[in-house]
Amino acid sequence: MNSPNKIYIALIVTIFCALIMVNYLAIGYNATQETLEFEAADKPLAENKGNPIRVVGSQLANALKEITSNTTAKQANNQETSNSNKAAKSTNNGQTSNNRTDKAFEGEQQSDVTVIPTINDEDIHTVDFKMLTQSGKVDIVDIEGITYLDVTSLASWYNRRLGWNYEEEQFILILFGVDFRGKSLSEEIYINGKATSLNEPIYIIDYRPYIPAEAFAQSVGAEIKHEDELLEIRIRNFARVAMTLLRS
Repeated sequence: MNSPNKIYIALIVTIFCALIMVNYLAIGYNATQETLEFEAADKPLAENKGNPIRVVGSQLANALKEITSNTTAKQANNQETSNSNKAAKSTNNGQTSNNRTDKAFEGEQQSDVTVIPTINDEDIHTVDFKMLTQSGKVDIVDIEGITYLDVTSLASWYNRRLGWNYEEEQFILILFGVDFRGKSLSEEIYINGKATSLNEPIYIIDYRPYIPAEAFAQSVGAEIKHEDELLEIRIRNFARVAMTLLRS
């Protein structure tokens, strides 16, 4: 083989090796960038010793604290507006607040705002739960003579997790293929996107939603049987239940 051919072959081999090296370096660079991006995204987990549950729980708690703060602020604003309107109305009628006792005025103030109750551990009771062929355990609590169902305990028994719509300040539970949603202090629950009246408020206490058990059962065409350690949802009108749960 003459000298020019050897030069051409050597040049081709050199170019080929150079291309391989450039490609290898590019792959290594991309891999490094992806690793850095992953580590940056994973930084909160690293700071919490790699415990994602702790991080999610912390984020959820912070979000729910914000929801509670927003609800409290709204209540305060509504109370202030209500008091201003009452004062203006009293002035227009030629009356003063001195015409009513402090006790009566205090009662009027309390009637304007729904107060979130305080629940202690001794107030919570775990009972058997039954609905059709489904059975399990749920926590219930008595609030002003009304039995409330702990939605979180119900979800946990069926290996479900509550979701949260932070923009709408709603809890979300998908159970038995049905989408349930509700807000704190709201008297409506959304079933597959359709609002249904409960006539009693929903409470979110210590980041756990509580719904009025009997009103909830009636909203889907059923009734509650609560005896000793058993809470059963009995369906009397299957057609109504089917229409309620299947509507969108």
